[in-house]
Amino acid sequence: MGVIPFLLREDHMKIIEKIINAFLVVQHKKIQVKNITFLDNGQGMFSGMSFDADVSLEFMYESAKAYSSCFCDIPFPGFEDANLEEITKFQLDALKQRKNHSFIVNHLRFPIVLREGCKIERGEVYSISNCTYNKERLQYLFSQDIYGKLYNSLEKELSSFFSFINVEVHELLKDAVCFALKILNKISLDTPERLIKAFNYRDWYCSYDVELFRKGLPGHILEELIAPDILLSDLNGCRKILRNAKRFLNGHTKTNCVYIKYEWWLGPVDTSHSAKLMSDKEINNRSDLKNFSKVFFKECLSSGKSEYENHLSEKEHALRYNY
Repeated sequence: MGVIPFLLREDHMKIIEKIINAFLVVQHKKIQVKNITFLDNGQGMFSGMSFDADVSLEFMYESAKAYSSCFCDIPFPGFEDANLEEITKFQLDALKQRKNHSFIVNHLRFPIVLREGCKIERGEVYSISNCTYNKERLQYLFSQDIYGKLYNSLEKELSSFFSFINVEVHELLKDAVCFALKILNKISLDTPERLIKAFNYRDWYCSYDVELFRKGLPGHILEELIAPDILLSDLNGCRKILRNAKRFLNGHTKTNCVYIKYEWWLGPVDTSHSAKLMSDKEINNRSDLKNFSKVFFKECLSSGKSEYENHLSEKEHALRYNY
């Protein structure tokens, strides 16, 4: 692990998690992403992430046909004349219909690690029992099966299918993760205070060392702008989350706090408490930024001039009355 670009907050993780889950909803995939951890490239940027993908049995049923088309050989003795898709669904039925009192298993967890430029090869074996979460839930589900025959049979007979699902989930999430990483890296660049420009200004009564700054919005506000909880409840809401994320990434959202700091004879002045919200597009447009600087600084100088004139008046009064 290298230098982390900035201190990650829970708000930032939630934004990325919501974006990926919104992507899955829009794709009509019954998968939910949880427990995201970000991976950096050692050069101040995020290049990958690891997380848990809870894959529904519904998604597995839908994938059975694609799985059967990838394999010519029937892996189950005694079912040589059967259709592989039907066999797979038959095995999934055994899992779906199994209960231990009211407890059921309607999804399995697949730990996912995705980095830019890396891919998982088909043919790699994945065992669902390697994940403690799956192992504990399945063992409880089949706890009345004294010799573990049903549990072992499920894992053995669906091993090839689960390995196929593992690759499919990696492939499905690749584009979503790539997009989410771009969002995360933009947040990491925007969050700290950054100097836009520095200059000296002088008028008839004072000289100013002026600095123009920008700083990203706090994570909890950014989360509400991009991915509020209410939008995750339906398909249209998830589409809007992705549109919001794209607007943010393309610099159309007003998420930059722009303000001025300057030094003058009365001491330092910080105007960050009254910052103006600007988009990247506005900041990169020189005329927009120039107009902002002109108006904002003029207001600051007007206030400073008033203070300066009050100071001169008090000084004159003190000299006149010798105090």
